[in-house]
Amino acid sequence: MSLQILVADDHNLLREALRPFLEKLDDVVEVFEASSYAEVLEQSVAAQALSLILLDLNMPGMDGANSIKDLVSKVSGVPIVMMSGQFGRKDVMSAIEAGANGYIPKTLSGAAMVNALRLVLSGETYVPSVAF
Repeated sequence: MSLQILVADDHNLLREALRPFLEKLDDVVEVFEASSYAEVLEQSVAAQALSLILLDLNMPGMDGANSIKDLVSKVSGVPIVMMSGQFGRKDVMSAIEAGANGYIPKTLSGAAMVNALRLVLSGETYVPSVAF
């Protein structure tokens, strides 16, 4: 069985750059991509068994906490981890309160991101210490 991850960010370079790190999470990792919130909704329906969604907070179609709540209701049980260049306490807590399982600052190293995602995949919530 493979780990299926949906990477949603409007920057193609970032989506491509994340792939090698995501492939460290398991022996077999399938990466799906989306560049807008509308594509996230399409891809989350098309994928058979998503294991994780990495979601950019500020991409086309995103409406902050409202989009997180909407996605949580549509992909029940699939962990959602936000990614953003903004990681103030208010942004982080708003995402977590809306149902996100983690919040990864884009300034985090690849190794730290992998560890954060492992934590989320084990059922925990990841909140960056830089937000506090």
